[in-house]
Amino acid sequence: MNWFLFQLPEPEMLGADTPLRLRWLRLRRNGALADQGEAAPDELRALLAADDHAVALLPGERAPLHRVFVPGKSGRVRRRALPFALEDRLSEDLEQLRIVAGPRHGTETLAGVVAHRDLDRWQDWLREHGIHVSHMIPDLALLRSLDPGDQVFLFSGTHRSIVLSPEAEPLAMPREVASWWLQQRSAATTASDDTSADETQSPQAAVHVVDPAAEPDPRAPLQPPPEWSGDVLELLLAGVQSGSLPPSDLQRAVRTALAFDFASSAESPTSLGALPAPWRAPAALALVLVAVWLGSVWLEAWQLEREYRATERDIAALFEETLPQARMVDPVGQFESLLGQAAPGASTPTVHNPLGEALASIMEGLAPRDLTLQRLRGDPDRLELELEGSGIAELEQLREALREAMSARVRIVSAETGEQGVRARMTIEQQP
Repeated sequence: MNWFLFQLPEPEMLGADTPLRLRWLRLRRNGALADQGEAAPDELRALLAADDHAVALLPGERAPLHRVFVPGKSGRVRRRALPFALEDRLSEDLEQLRIVAGPRHGTETLAGVVAHRDLDRWQDWLREHGIHVSHMIPDLALLRSLDPGDQVFLFSGTHRSIVLSPEAEPLAMPREVASWWLQQRSAATTASDDTSADETQSPQAAVHVVDPAAEPDPRAPLQPPPEWSGDVLELLLAGVQSGSLPPSDLQRAVRTALAFDFASSAESPTSLGALPAPWRAPAALALVLVAVWLGSVWLEAWQLEREYRATERDIAALFEETLPQARMVDPVGQFESLLGQAAPGASTPTVHNPLGEALASIMEGLAPRDLTLQRLRGDPDRLELELEGSGIAELEQLREALREAMSARVRIVSAETGEQGVRARMTIEQQP
């Protein structure tokens, strides 16, 4: 496997008519240089081999690196709090930025930031040219492994300059801005010397300008080539060719830079895994309880559905036995009509069915008493009634009345008393 690194242009240059020449490097797995060159965008796809892992480098001005202190012991908690810790440093709303958390640096957390609009334009441009990349990282992330010691170095290029400092992450800026920054830094150093004459200037306060046209600075970790434009790959290539950047160091630089990968999918903050560690167990328990509750509700509904269907079947069977010649439309209304015909003073019953006569006797016995028929099931030879009423005395009176009216064996099988009165089961069996 090889690493194929190439520099992406500024987003504004993607649609420009100016021809683009992009610097690229192919590195072997151990960091050794395999090939290098410049190519037009249409030529990049042809340069990619089957075993190449393409790594697109984002311009450091559009994808700066930050160090910021974020409280919290858990790495996941720090990553979720990172955008809010960076908010004061950013000129755009957090919703418009993609923030990728990097590794720890002492007590601080590293982060890469890029605007969604720039990232979308780069990705659209890559798709348009048929270039599939495995990683998208800031080009400045490749310089993090360079050790400036306790010095501050300004690598001055023809188009942009790069600052390496132990105080912060590598910083890229246009050449004009770099000149202004250097003046401001020098003025701040002079003011500090005037107010603290008894204190010596700290080593990191001085800025060492590394000019490609000047003599090499032995203190600088890398020496840019002549006419260096400010391109990171060109700077690394010069270090490899001069021997000041061994393959192992270059390999480590690439691997550490992959921590700031903008090609990977963003973490979803709504997933259970995105919750802070102390909340995961309660959240999982809550999910289990909700699942159990939903299961119990479903089971209760299923049981009620079964009872409902069983009751419907019992009603249909009772209707078939009671009114075999009638069509069941409204069983309650049809039974009331039947019982009304069998009431005292009514005309001669039109139905002479044993079960119908039994129902008529039951309703006649219930009429003068404070009893309610809750359920009736059985056949003409044996009926079972569930009754509710005000007391046992009413049940005894009903039992005697039914026994005399139906010449049947009537028994009170069970009776329970409560706040609402008495609830009882009664059976009526025809004498053999």
